[in-house]
Amino acid sequence: MIENVLKLWTRCIGVSCVLCTVLAEARTVDMSALFPSLHISQQATNNRHGVSGIDNPREIATSRDKKSIFVVSGDDDALSVFQLDSDDQLYFKQTFKNIDDNRYKLAGASDVIALDNGKWLITASFYDGALSLFSKVEQGGYQFVHSLSDDLSAKRVFKDPTPVGGLDNLKLLAPWSILKLDEQHFVVASYKSDAVRFFKLSNGRIVTNEPANKGVNKQQFGSPVAVQPIMNKETGQKKLIVAGFNDSTLTLLDKGDTQYYAVSQRISLKEYGCLNPQAMQAVEIINKLYVACSGSDKILVLQESQPNQFKVIQVVAHPHLQGVNSLAMARDGRWGYAASEKSNGVIVLQNKPLTGLSVSTVVLDNTPVVSSISSLTLTRPDLLVVTSAKQDTLYLLNVTAPH
Repeated sequence: MIENVLKLWTRCIGVSCVLCTVLAEARTVDMSALFPSLHISQQATNNRHGVSGIDNPREIATSRDKKSIFVVSGDDDALSVFQLDSDDQLYFKQTFKNIDDNRYKLAGASDVIALDNGKWLITASFYDGALSLFSKVEQGGYQFVHSLSDDLSAKRVFKDPTPVGGLDNLKLLAPWSILKLDEQHFVVASYKSDAVRFFKLSNGRIVTNEPANKGVNKQQFGSPVAVQPIMNKETGQKKLIVAGFNDSTLTLLDKGDTQYYAVSQRISLKEYGCLNPQAMQAVEIINKLYVACSGSDKILVLQESQPNQFKVIQVVAHPHLQGVNSLAMARDGRWGYAASEKSNGVIVLQNKPLTGLSVSTVVLDNTPVVSSISSLTLTRPDLLVVTSAKQDTLYLLNVTAPH
């Protein structure tokens, strides 16, 4: 939950509880044939078997070929690289930590994207207020290139009551998430700057995309934490939806025929009982947007009712959804997965044409237990990658969907 993160991710001093890395035997969860089965194929845990840099893992990215997995850590202030071989065996390869070189600007690392099949990695760091660029070298590893930041300390941003004002030039204070737009362009949601900003990779450097920022320069987004693309199947035109955490709002950005996105709709989610939207995912094939409300026990389902206008068509409330902060929907929309940092297990969601979305079951909440999940990523239809914030673990879950 982002509320826990805003407590400066309290770090253990002295003896810390660090869980192990194990290449686990596959354990099949005993489930009905009515919904997908999940089993742990592998897990990598901080400070065991040579694995490092995943204390409080927050998010992952993968290379286009799905053979590399990149993980950012909020408490190790790190970026770590893993490799999958042809048999889907997971191997730890490399880590970058702030403690080794503070030029990396990885304090409270919160998100990562991979460009050009993993040739470039870009991280966002919540406490350093920074974007950092890493590039692949001929030997197969990675090297640090540079970082982009206004160089304001976490104490100045989070503890000092004096407004930062003009010191916030880049609008990168507490960047929570990065959305890759293509192999060169990306957009960042910055929680403390209350801003959405567009950037691009140019000549091996991160630079601001000023033409794209024209429509959002003076907009407020309610402390944004996520940006989701929406594709109109009829026109092929992309829109962006921004989740405002503190204000519990969604803001629709539409590009139209211009070079930049502009605000075309704002939706208040409080009237639907949704507080603190934290994760979103669109399923293009069925024209639906799913929003996880981490401050309540709900997932909202939205649909575009007319051009540039979205409406809530379903509110899914369930005790298992309390604090839900992660979503991963299958491409066909039939099944999905959700989780909360406040609880154990993966919530399996089912989507039916007549009744819509519902909670089907919860798995991995007993033995074995996967708890305090910070992210879910369906990298392939048969592979769900899970990060556990308190278990300091990266899990690979094999997915077997019902026919």
